[in-house]
Amino acid sequence: MTSTASDRNWTSPLVPFSLEIEVMDRMLNFEIADDPIYSGFEIQAFDDPHHGEGMVVLLSRRPDERVDVYHQPGLRLDVNKYEIGGGLAAWVESDFEVVMLDRYSRAATP
Repeated sequence: MTSTASDRNWTSPLVPFSLEIEVMDRMLNFEIADDPIYSGFEIQAFDDPHHGEGMVVLLSRRPDERVDVYHQPGLRLDVNKYEIGGGLAAWVESDFEVVMLDRYSRAATP
């Protein structure tokens, strides 16, 4: 006797991880080629009711791949959602002297 899909007892697939999406207003990410300490730099800008308004700067360390995070006062961030690279090295509230990460769109050329 052949079995059909309706004869089988199907269960949900096992998914060994969860994925949660955090929305940010703007982001800039780039690699640093010749710095002996840092290999990457990321700026995240938030402007929403959940996080508040402000910036976060992430610096990836070259030797151990750990990440230093500097964030503006008043932002509501969950340190547990920043599981990146080799882990967190520093989580520091910082007043930035100058803060600007502007966005623009280039006009399409015919």
